Amino acid sequence: QDEKNFTQLVREAVHEMSGHGPKTRWAVVSLPSQETFLRMVQMPVMKNEDIKHSIKWSAEENIPLNLNEAYFDWEKISTPPDKHIDHIDVLVVAHPKKMIDTYVRALEAADVRVIAIEIGVIAAARAIISDELMGETVLIVDIGIIKTDISIYASGTVRFTSSMDIAGHSFTQSVAEKLKIGFSEAEKLKVEFGFDKGAQEGKVFEALKPVADQFIGQIADYITFYEEHDFHDHTVTKNKITKILFCGGGATTKNFIELCARKLKTDVTLANPWSRILAFPLKEIPEISYEKSLSYATAIGLALRGIDYRS
Repeated sequence: QDEKNFTQLVREAVHEMSGHGPKTRWAVVSLPSQETFLRMVQMPVMKNEDIKHSIKWSAEENIPLNLNEAYFDWEKISTPPDKHIDHIDVLVVAHPKKMIDTYVRALEAADVRVIAIEIGVIAAARAIISDELMGETVLIVDIGIIKTDISIYASGTVRFTSSMDIAGHSFTQSVAEKLKIGFSEAEKLKVEFGFDKGAQEGKVFEALKPVADQFIGQIADYITFYEEHDFHDHTVTKNKITKILFCGGGATTKNFIELCARKLKTDVTLANPWSRILAFPLKEIPEISYEKSLSYATAIGLALRGIDYRS
């Protein structure tokens, strides 16, 4: 039943888009990180042709899936030329076949042809990691409505992914419960006043603060975990996270970025989903606002993947 509903939603979305921009039935699709497995494996130095024959055995040792019941893909990660490393890093991503087959079947039933499938956090990183950030270790926080995706980008690829249940809905629910108001009204107060201590006698701030403290605490735990483990990060900073980028609809809550920066004592900024598309200074104004575009980082990254595929 869910598959049929999904197909109908896709049909409606395609129909709605038919009057806006180019008409296409081709799609690049993202999957939630909590339903996929991503691992960085180390292998002896060898040619790409040899990797193809050996990667399955390395994947079986590192991914908790029966690979006969999974689709998996791999990518050899480039090493900086000044690094003398006695191994190669290979990024392996695996998805349960049952899940992928369900997605593809539902999309094809809606007359949409899938040309590629990837984890959403990889697509988002493609959009927001500019050339200037390539040499850094960057934590990406994508705040959705019910989930927040966490990923860490270093040495040319995403090396760590996770997700947490604290997201936009959690903050709104806290305001609704603390102030004893409806959800819609709580959402309006969150958007308008956010973490502004001086607004509404600080009531909205105090309602949001317990959830924010928990949220920031989990981010800090991810940072500690990454920096204390060997993820074969070959950047100059060696596993040290130097920047945090926020995207997603929940990233623009007033004063939230500043609060996170103070608590985490790290450079925290909003991401730029247009970093691979629009040159600065801008010669044209996008049709949606910068704040709204933060919700589309994954979609923009998928579009960039589609352009690479078609070219």
